This record gives sequence, structure tokens and C-alpha cells, in this order.
Amino acid sequence: MPKCSIAGVVQLTPAGEWYSCCGITSMELPQLKLGRAEEIPLAEVESRVMARDFLRIIFLEGWAWIYLKASQLGQPFPQRVTMNCECCSFLFAHPELMAAMAEEAHSHAASLKPRKVQAGGVFQRALKGATHGN
Repeated sequence: MPKCSIAGVVQLTPAGEWYSCCGITSMELPQLKLGRAEEIPLAEVESRVMARDFLRIIFLEGWAWIYLKASQLGQPFPQRVTMNCECCSFLFAHPELMAAMAEEAHSHAASLKPRKVQAGGVFQRALKGATHGN
């Protein structure tokens, strides 16, 4: 499975909440909520994404490792997925699967070199407006 193209594109909603992606299911998954903008600067948002093992793996590497581990544990992901958002929905709907993978996920995530997250949603538009004097 290819990398998720929007993982790590943080979103600031009109309600002032940071989410770790801008996918269609992001606001339905509490695990993707990073906090409120009034309490957390963008630099900390980035570190929160990198500190969450599964988000770090998804953002930096994609779904292959998680798919493989889930299959090894006898909980394979659905065979037909039309979008990466369905993978997040499946993973975060199965806390027992995440718990079974947690120790290995932590080691694997720690081995991945971090990179910058991007701003998306309202925040990205606000930055663009500020840059262009709008």
C-alpha cells in the first residue's frame, strides 16, 4: 500500500483544533486530535505527531509495516480499501490491535528519521493570506 499523501498535513479547524491530517475521517477519530491552537503552537503540534508511534509510522513510511504486523497478529486489514482514510478508521477502531503492536511499533517508530509536517486547512489558508497581504 502506498504512503498516505495527507498524513502529516496538520489541519487547524475553524473551531481552533489541531488534527494530525486533513483527511475526511480526521475529525471523527479522536486519536488524530492533537489539541487546541490557543494552547499549542505549530512547533509543538509537529512534535506531537512525531511522538505518537502509529502517526509517526504512517506519516514517515506509510501503511506497509502496520499491514504486515496486523496480518502476523491474525487481524488483517480489509482487502479492498479505496482510500488511506479507511486504514486509519480501521486501525483506530481496533484498540486491541494497536495494543498488540504497541511495543514493536514504538521501536519501529523510533528508528524512523523525523521530517517536517505541513500546515493544511484553515491554517494553510491563513498563512497564505498573511504572506500575500490579504
